Order: sequence, then C-alpha cells, then structure tokens
Amino acid sequence: MGVFLVVMFFAIYVPVIRDEEAFLRQNFPEFEEYARRVPRMLPRLTPHSDSEGGAAAEFALDLYLKHREYNALVGTIAMIVALVVKMTFFRV
Repeated sequence: MGVFLVVMFFAIYVPVIRDEEAFLRQNFPEFEEYARRVPRMLPRLTPHSDSEGGAAAEFALDLYLKHREYNALVGTIAMIVALVVKMTFFRV
C-alpha cells in the first residue's frame, strides 16, 4: 500500500509541478533564478548560501513567532493526540 501511495503521489504531482513551473516561467522572469536556488520537491538538508558568497540563511525565531508558523506545529500535535485518543479509547 505504501509503494502504491508513493507511486500515485509522483504520478499526480510531477505533471502538476511541471505545468505550474511552465506557467511561472512565462509570467515571472525571475522564476528561473528562484528555481535554481530552491529544491523542487524535497527540502534542502543543508543551509543555503548564495553563489555570490553571501551568508547562509539561519532559522529566525522572531520571524517564526511573528508569522505564527507555530500554528502548523500545534495543529500537527493536536491531530496526533486526537488519533492516539481515538485508537486508544474508541476501538471497534
């Protein structure tokens, strides 16, 4: 089942991503530079530094809090807790 889900994920998203990139290249000339710097699907595991010798971007707690990005973490934890509660107390 897991292999099927991975195959379906790529079968659906690869054509969508290609179409979206074509649209973005046509409408935004700066997209090519962005696409060169940012991974298409999987996140970069190492810090990025620009080709002109700039410093690597670091995690900024103040921006994390300012933009309320913690909401995603709170939602994820809430869903995991809900699933654990359901699996523990509502077995059928």
